[in-house]
Amino acid sequence: MTRTFLCFIGFIGPLSAFASEMGTSSGWAAIWTTIPPGMWTALMAGLAAIAGVLVGSFGNTRRLLRQLTHDADQKQKDRRQSLIREVYLDALEKATMASSQFARMHSVDLDSAENMKPMAEFSAAAAKVMLVSRPETAKLTQSLLSLYTKTVLTITTMAVPVQITRASVKTAQMLFDEKLADFQRINALRTAVNESGAADQQAKFDALSRSSEAAKDALSAALETLNARHREIAQITVALAKQMLILLPPLVSLQSEVLLSMKIELGLDAGLDELRTLMTKHADELRKESNAAIDRMSIDFPSAAPSR
Repeated sequence: MTRTFLCFIGFIGPLSAFASEMGTSSGWAAIWTTIPPGMWTALMAGLAAIAGVLVGSFGNTRRLLRQLTHDADQKQKDRRQSLIREVYLDALEKATMASSQFARMHSVDLDSAENMKPMAEFSAAAAKVMLVSRPETAKLTQSLLSLYTKTVLTITTMAVPVQITRASVKTAQMLFDEKLADFQRINALRTAVNESGAADQQAKFDALSRSSEAAKDALSAALETLNARHREIAQITVALAKQMLILLPPLVSLQSEVLLSMKIELGLDAGLDELRTLMTKHADELRKESNAAIDRMSIDFPSAAPSR
């Protein structure tokens, strides 16, 4: 410790003298003239090297920041694309399930929430699509959802009479079965009395004969009612089928447009023109087949006319 203090005291003296000399302009001039030219060259080279290191370090830092920012943006973009892909796949699956449900609307129980579940699930999936998609896809999805809703309302309105008439058919069938059983029972008693051959059974046989005629008339009336209900439900069902054939082609066409827009947004645009051409061709064929089916049903059931 003592040696270090003495060294420090020995250094203070020359340093103070150097500082006093530097306080004058002649002192600075003497210093500059005493520095060899080679030392100036080395000093400038060192300063240039330090400057180069600082500039290079600054450039590397900027590049690193840009790379980190780009990586963060790319991760965010990848997460968004993954989210959009999941939402789109779920929406397409729900749309397919809802479309399949339309074909069974005439036979399902409209009071059952389970039977209306596919449409409700598609509505929720469509809302997610409109939340994360671009404006073009969102508009097409909204149009598809609106068309689905109108289709469901139209089919439901026409399906209600089908279900009411189906209930009437069941009632008419029960009445016919009851009248048939009465007719068979009376005829069996009448046959038994006739086969007995007893003279005192004539009055009973005559009474059973009159009852048999009445039961036969009741059975004929019940059969006519049952046939009328079957004709009625056939006409209503055909009218519903015609309406579904009218509603189906625009629904399929719009659903194809939504699919194409989703593929473009996901960057899956390879072979998109060929796919669009193929979808347009299939939509045209479906429209022609639907019209042909409607015309055929109109010939067989002229009274079952849909509203185009």
